Amino acid sequence: MNIAYDAHLGLYIGEPETIKQDGTEKQRFYVTDNLATQKWRLIGDSGEYRSGSWYRWLLDPVSRTTNTIVGRTFRSYCSFFCSNGSDGEYYDTTVTSTATAPAPVDPRKAYTIGSGSGRYLAQVAGGSATTSRSSTGGSALATWVFSANGDGSYRIANASTGRLLGVDSSSTAGRAWAARPSVTAAPASGPTAGQQWFVLANTTSSGAPTGTFRLVNRYSGLVLGLSSTTNRLAETTPARAWTDTTGNSVGAARTATEQTLTLRAVSAPSTHLR
Repeated sequence: MNIAYDAHLGLYIGEPETIKQDGTEKQRFYVTDNLATQKWRLIGDSGEYRSGSWYRWLLDPVSRTTNTIVGRTFRSYCSFFCSNGSDGEYYDTTVTSTATAPAPVDPRKAYTIGSGSGRYLAQVAGGSATTSRSSTGGSALATWVFSANGDGSYRIANASTGRLLGVDSSSTAGRAWAARPSVTAAPASGPTAGQQWFVLANTTSSGAPTGTFRLVNRYSGLVLGLSSTTNRLAETTPARAWTDTTGNSVGAARTATEQTLTLRAVSAPSTHLR
């Protein structure tokens, strides 16, 4: 069974191979709240769509590359013994359940975004770059407003400028290790893939929430990290659960606490978000 985290449901979702493998069965979908316990329950099937489903995987239709986190709608891929004898295809699947993940933030409030390493995300005054500070200094440039996109992802706007936090999704540079987030205006058509984020709650091995979060960029699948290191005050890197002690320039002594974020409500937003 292939598995992804469904941010819309706040659960892990999985789809196994069909039993008969003859192209006549519906594709079933199961969910669990904890991969350590493996307690799966059936939530639905593919309806009229039938396949043999030798190999399957899920993909986020917005980034078109991320297969570890999906939203309300996702692409369900099949390889070999698919519908009508096809050797490969995908179809869009939408989860219509009203039992969605509880909102991690209040859209009516502004929040500071602080890391376990004691840094706070801020927009650089007079520009689009981001940085991290040792304190917010009470500045609106260091506060952020979260708005739900309705599918499990969020827009994160700076409370002072109203611009959206993100990475450049017009090129592969936005997906590179250590890509630096910036704060830019959203297009008239809505936020780009790089301006969308999944807000994932950290939990213990038993599934209990710790009260901290990771912010995963929808375009790159990389995680926001904040540190006091001059050349990487704010960056996006692969999810980390350990401290690098190799001494090499790739890990660069990065720690898990740089990505372990606390969202603290400080006020109502003071600007018209755009």
